[in-house]
Amino acid sequence: MTRLKLITSLAFVAVIVSSCKNSQQRDAEEMVNKVEAFRTSNGHLPDSLAQLGLKEVEEGPVYYRRETDTSFIVWYGRELGESRTYHSVSRSWE
Repeated sequence: MTRLKLITSLAFVAVIVSSCKNSQQRDAEEMVNKVEAFRTSNGHLPDSLAQLGLKEVEEGPVYYRRETDTSFIVWYGRELGESRTYHSVSRSWE
C-alpha cells in the first residue's frame, strides 16, 4: 500500500509541474502576440513591457527584451539554469 501511495504522489507532482510549464509557455506565447500586435499598431517594438500595459517584475515568470529596433526575445525559466527563448528573427523557440 505504501508503494502505491508513493507512485500516486509522484504522478500528482508530475502533473502539477507539467501544468506550470504549460502555463508559462502559454503566458510567453501571449506576450509574443502582444509584442507583435504592438509592432503592427505602432510601427516599432515596445521599449518595455510597460508600453504593453504589463508590469515588469524581476520574478517573471516571463521576460521580454528588445534586442534591436526590429528584433526581440521573450523567455521564461523551465528549471534551475534552463530557459526557453523565443527569437523574433527566426520566429522560433529554442
